[in-house]
Amino acid sequence: MLSHGNQDSLKDVRTKTDNLEDVPQIKAEMERIESDYEFLCSDFTWTQAALRIDQYKALDILQKP
Repeated sequence: MLSHGNQDSLKDVRTKTDNLEDVPQIKAEMERIESDYEFLCSDFTWTQAALRIDQYKALDILQKP
């Protein structure tokens, strides 16, 4: 369930622009996706994978970057 603060952020994402590429949260998420792809294509270690997972657990994708 979204907290009140996250609901406000979600409303901002939905209403500020018609071009989703201009929304900072969407842009940041697209950059994370590209970074994840590059990471998975690399010769990563399981220690690096665990660190990346921990970073995602702490991530709030609706938070303004």
